[in-house]
Amino acid sequence: DVPVYIKKVEGKSLSAGSKASFQVVAREVRYTFFEEIRTKHSYTHLATAHHKDDHVESLLMNLVKGSPLHVFKGIPIKIGSTIRPLLEVGKEEILAALTAEGLAYGTDVSNQSNVYVRNQIRNLVVPELLKINPSFPDRLTQSFQHYQLQQHFLEDRLEEWTAEFEEGNLLNWRRFQEEVGEAFVPVFVMHILQEWGLHGHEVEACLGLIPSQVGKWVQTSLGKMYRVSDGLEWQEENTSLAHQQIVPGREEIEGSKPIQ
Repeated sequence: DVPVYIKKVEGKSLSAGSKASFQVVAREVRYTFFEEIRTKHSYTHLATAHHKDDHVESLLMNLVKGSPLHVFKGIPIKIGSTIRPLLEVGKEEILAALTAEGLAYGTDVSNQSNVYVRNQIRNLVVPELLKINPSFPDRLTQSFQHYQLQQHFLEDRLEEWTAEFEEGNLLNWRRFQEEVGEAFVPVFVMHILQEWGLHGHEVEACLGLIPSQVGKWVQTSLGKMYRVSDGLEWQEENTSLAHQQIVPGREEIEGSKPIQ
């Protein structure tokens, strides 16, 4: 007597006109539908069936991508009203339980296609890693848990420094560098940029401005992010820098002559 809610969508039309991949758009459609059902019927939580193997695959995918901002960013066990009660249970354990209870289950045939990166990880990479170390999924998830604890501690400490950057568009790390150390400046800058709403490649591009010359800039969703003498400053299009006048540098090269 458990109610079932079904939504059918034409697959080919999902990503038409969208720059996002089919998988990303399909995920948005699914979760939008789930939230509509949850709200309509006053359900308190949405429980998804993600399990430990999914979690390990996500960790490996982020590691392969090579982004320092996303390595060890796995599947959260709870975020908002969404919970994942099976996240610490492996797929084989789930299948064994279904067999013991005599319960039938369905398999998404697209999981066998290696067109998608996740399936390549699942079908090709993970089996080879299990041959090397059968307990590697547990080792990886343990490392993730330790990383999370360290990350939470770091974020708590960084919060002490972020209040002054809640408003405005200038990120000056000079005082932080003097009191904490130059080596930790990228971590500090990364945290502020994420607080401003930047993520992924945008943050990485901005971090590349730290050692660059004054005047260099990168395009972000906030606007242009400039390297200024005081740090980093972002400006919306068609606005001038408020804190720093950008002056192109000039370098004299031996044997060169000025153009008249």
